Amino acid sequence: MTRLFIVNRKTIIAACGLLLLLSAIAVALNIKAIHQRARDTACEDALKQVNDAPDQLLRVVGNEDCPLRIVDAKVKEVPGALFTKLTGKTTDLATISSAPEVTLINASGQTITGFLLVVRDPKLQKTRGVIQHDISIRPGETYLISRDLFVTPDKVTMLDAKGQAQQTLVNPSIKSEKGWIEFAARPDLVVTVALVNFTDGSSWKIKEGGEVR
Repeated sequence: MTRLFIVNRKTIIAACGLLLLLSAIAVALNIKAIHQRARDTACEDALKQVNDAPDQLLRVVGNEDCPLRIVDAKVKEVPGALFTKLTGKTTDLATISSAPEVTLINASGQTITGFLLVVRDPKLQKTRGVIQHDISIRPGETYLISRDLFVTPDKVTMLDAKGQAQQTLVNPSIKSEKGWIEFAARPDLVVTVALVNFTDGSSWKIKEGGEVR
């Protein structure tokens, strides 16, 4: 009887230990879920603040004799702390700007088939750009460059209908740091069209000088 009592006692102790372990795991998972919900809520709140922020304009240079003129280049400018809240990444900038949305117009007499648009800090000599090719912008037509065209797509692995893994390209949203200009604040940035190609095979290239550096 004594031996049987000891075995049962060990079993009870083991069961209690397992119960405590499972309880601890459940509590940890619950805390993790609460923290994740808090982060998601904070991120969504930050996203709303970004979307509600008024559009700000980037300074346009080299526009005077350009055959593809920039009508406007709009960005979202937010405090660095809000950028961190949204993306989870830190920045040394007091304010930071999103990649721009740029409206252009063909001011030439020819159809444009491609161009290079750049956002640049002339002092730091840092540039971010978009190349468009195999397009057709007729004289007088406008053309819109959306913010996501400045962002390199992410490779994401997804399962197809057969359950096989396939890689696909997905454009990151503004909640990704890729959607922001991290190397300089808006007052230090300029936007310009650097190169234009025409349907007849000729091209126009911006000349350096003055504000174009």
